[in-house]
Amino acid sequence: MSDLGIEFEEEYDGSEFHIRSRKILGEKTTPTMINFLIDRGVVKTEKQALGLSILTIVIFLSISVFIIRSSLVNDTPLEVVDKYGRTIPFDEFVTQINEGTF
Repeated sequence: MSDLGIEFEEEYDGSEFHIRSRKILGEKTTPTMINFLIDRGVVKTEKQALGLSILTIVIFLSISVFIIRSSLVNDTPLEVVDKYGRTIPFDEFVTQINEGTF
């Protein structure tokens, strides 16, 4: 293959890990949340800040899934109210629909 003279400019500050999420937009390369965690002394490196962010996301997603699943699980059977106001168990309703008697 021929050399097309393409060069890439990449800034490398010597660290093994560096986030470059906004480099394309011309903004600073480290996200604000990661700078915040480092400035407050919660973490020491960007890698630790990213790990803490991912861990926080996983914890909140787990809590959300737990809350949603626990709210969906209830012991009350599903019922359908027909046009005459009668309450029909859902399984019987499905059977009636399949037989064409509803």
